[in-house]
Formats: sequence, structure tokens, C-alpha cells
Amino acid sequence: QATIWGAHDLGVPLETSLIVNSFDLKMDDLAACEVGRKPAQLRMDSYFKALRVRGGRPRTGLGQHEMYVGDRHVGSARLEGLLVSYTEHAALRDAQRETPAPSTSDMPDDVDTLRAAPHQVGRVHPMNVVLAQPRRNGGTATATVAPRLANRALFDHDYDHVPALVLTEAARQLALFAIDDDSGAIIERTHLAGVSGSFTRFTELDEPLVAIAE
Repeated sequence: QATIWGAHDLGVPLETSLIVNSFDLKMDDLAACEVGRKPAQLRMDSYFKALRVRGGRPRTGLGQHEMYVGDRHVGSARLEGLLVSYTEHAALRDAQRETPAPSTSDMPDDVDTLRAAPHQVGRVHPMNVVLAQPRRNGGTATATVAPRLANRALFDHDYDHVPALVLTEAARQLALFAIDDDSGAIIERTHLAGVSGSFTRFTELDEPLVAIAE
């Protein structure tokens, strides 16, 4: 959200889609993020830069964020993406698919009966589980990516694809599932300290997606 706001603050029009090319998150001080008896104040110092400008408009941009809890630096995040108008986005998607892409607004919020249990993927509420049919085979774990479209934390507006940060959450959940024994005991004392990803194509809403962790 801070990256999107920063892009608009640079002059990017509101009718613009941010297509994520890469994302990195590193948490340096997990202990400072632990929920305690008193409320904590999170501060983000953010830096925004237009990487490529065409016709007076930023076409690719970078958001760099340093996060603090009180005076303690707890982590950093970096997001780089392509900035296109809604019309350009629709034309790009039609050219790639050769058919109009469906929208989440037109799709049912199916609840997969084989969805992972929250404790298997480090979650508490079933709505936040994005994996179904998780399996382990030797040193490999696999699952179907099946997020709840009605979860506004994952789909804050209508999309014609699965957003990059939903894919990032799927990777986080599968990594935790891969190291656990289905009891949830290992996950309870394990926390993800960093994640990085590059996104080279759209993840379609109407095609099955399988996540693999090795």
C-alpha cells in the first residue's frame, strides 16, 4: 500500500495498475515484532523512485521501505513494478490470453473442501488459508493455490489475476507446511524472516496453480 501511495505521490495517475516485477522482504528483529501487553507503534520510512519515464510519466518504479518499532529497526521491504494505465493493462492481458481475462467480481468464492487447516500453514482464521490439498513426498511439499476471493485482505479490489503478494503468502504457507508434522508445534516456534520473489507472468484466475517447495 505504501508503494502504491508513493507512486501516486510522484504524479502517477490514480487510474494506473501496478504490475509487480519483484518483491523482497527482510525482517532483522523478529523479537521487536512480538505482540506484547502494550501497543507498539510501527513506523515506515519510505523512498520512491521512478526507474523509467516515458512521455513525462513514470513507467517503472521502485518503493523501498525501512520499518521500525519504536527506535528498533525491524525490517526492510523493496518492491519494483511496471506502471500502466487501465486501458494498457486490459490490452496487455487480451494480447497475452487472446481472450478477455475473467474478474474476481464474476467468480464465486468457492470454499475448497480439501483446504489446509489453519494450524498446518501458520494461520488462525480459515479465511486466511490460501492452500488446498497440501501433500509431502520426501523432501518436496506441494499444494494447490486456492485463496478465498472474499478475503479483502488478499483481494482489496477486483483483479483479473492472482496478485503477487497472494502468491508470496502462498509461498510462506507452503514453506511452513513443509517443515511441520501436521501438529502445528514446529510452526508455532518458527517465523519467516525473509522472502524474495520475481514475477515473470500473470497467474490466471481460471487456470489451476500448484505450488512446490523443495
